[in-house]
Amino acid sequence: MAVACCVRLAAAHPAVTKPCKDCHADVHRGELGARDCGTCHATAAWTPSTYGAAQHARYPLDGRHVATPCGGCHLGRPRVTFVIPQSACLDCHENPHGTKFPKEMVESGCAGCHTTGTWKTWRADHTAWPLTGGHTRTPCVSCHPGRAEGDAAAAFRGVPRGCDKCHDDTHAAQFRAAPAKACTDCHATGSWRAPFDHSKAKLAVDGAHAALACARCHPAVPLRNGQQSVRYRLGYAACRDCHANPHPRITAECNTCHVSTSWHKVAGSSADFDHRTTGFALRGRHATTTCASCHDKGVRPPNTCGACHRDTHQGRMNGACAECHTPIAWADVRVFEQHRRTRMPLTGKHAAIECTACHRRQGERKWSDLPIDCYSCHEARYRTAQPDHVGAQPFSRDCALCHVTIAWKPAIDPSLLRVSPDHAAFSLTGSHSAAECAACHVDTRRRKLVRCDGCHTVAKLRSQHRTPVANVAPDCLRCHPRGARR
Repeated sequence: MAVACCVRLAAAHPAVTKPCKDCHADVHRGELGARDCGTCHATAAWTPSTYGAAQHARYPLDGRHVATPCGGCHLGRPRVTFVIPQSACLDCHENPHGTKFPKEMVESGCAGCHTTGTWKTWRADHTAWPLTGGHTRTPCVSCHPGRAEGDAAAAFRGVPRGCDKCHDDTHAAQFRAAPAKACTDCHATGSWRAPFDHSKAKLAVDGAHAALACARCHPAVPLRNGQQSVRYRLGYAACRDCHANPHPRITAECNTCHVSTSWHKVAGSSADFDHRTTGFALRGRHATTTCASCHDKGVRPPNTCGACHRDTHQGRMNGACAECHTPIAWADVRVFEQHRRTRMPLTGKHAAIECTACHRRQGERKWSDLPIDCYSCHEARYRTAQPDHVGAQPFSRDCALCHVTIAWKPAIDPSLLRVSPDHAAFSLTGSHSAAECAACHVDTRRRKLVRCDGCHTVAKLRSQHRTPVANVAPDCLRCHPRGARR
């Protein structure tokens, strides 16, 4: 009968308008004040409560707080306390920082750095020491270790900012001595092993040096504690510190002659060693000759021709090789140019004959002290020439008086005699330049007088003039310039 009554009452309960406390005892014992029970409970069932996160307006529940059991904050047994005075983070959570952030705690509290999503997700302002490169991926505890036993708080403020405070000095304090270097002078946060810019060092790495492994110059040396450290500060930067000096007599720096591209590349192009600085410019065949050909016994060999080339003249030319030879070709002695400087310039047929025609003692390499007169070479021709040159009245041995180098015959070339010194005593001009030699030189063994009447007889002159003329040659020149005809 009692059960049936309760069922009927439950069915009709929604229509009850009396306050809950008129029928039900206040299990909260006045903790919630005059708040109606229907705010948190329903008539269908007393539990579960209808009060949830949406109704938690005084202290909104978000993040991890949404999943936190109510008993986590509303403690108490056997009766749960719902109205609690706590509303700040520190009311429930322990402060691991102690008194290190007094200003921040007054201004924003824990929410200034932490969120309700997760305690370890923080939004602290790290601009005082920006996190870049690998630091952005580094766990916070690597620099801010948790609170150790006996410590007042975790290390968040006052953490040293120097690289060596977190990283070991693997260089064994090499860069602490003057001039001191900071880690950031060589390393970056992006990668600890980033390539070093060697242009910042005393010795720039270029040419063949750029292909060398770092360990070739920077070896690992053992320390007294049994560990090893790479030696970066070598204390030297000169070539001879690493390379043996093959030129002990040379005091100049190696880069004066050598380049880093190749140790052996010291001559042959504009980018290499300028040989003009030695006072001996490389020209002609010298420019293509190997360095060792001259520098086989020293860096500074004598710069005379005889130091490298055998003197085939056996000293007869006094070592003046450059007067006849050039670096372009040893055999090109510039015959015509050289002969113009001698007592015997080469003209006419002389320019076409072989050198050995006159320099017959070629085996002795004797090119000087030869006679230059025609007779010395043409004596046989002089003795067999016709007309007879060696008769009762011998001809002069100065062949150039009658002959020229263009051709031995004819004895006198009229086209040349006009300007030739051979007829200096009686210049052949005008009609005389075209006259046959035999017209004046009837007897080749005798010379004509250098006078007009030597060829033009008085009888002939009188027959050619209407008025009497003098019998002396100078009178002819008063009316007839030499060579003119009337």
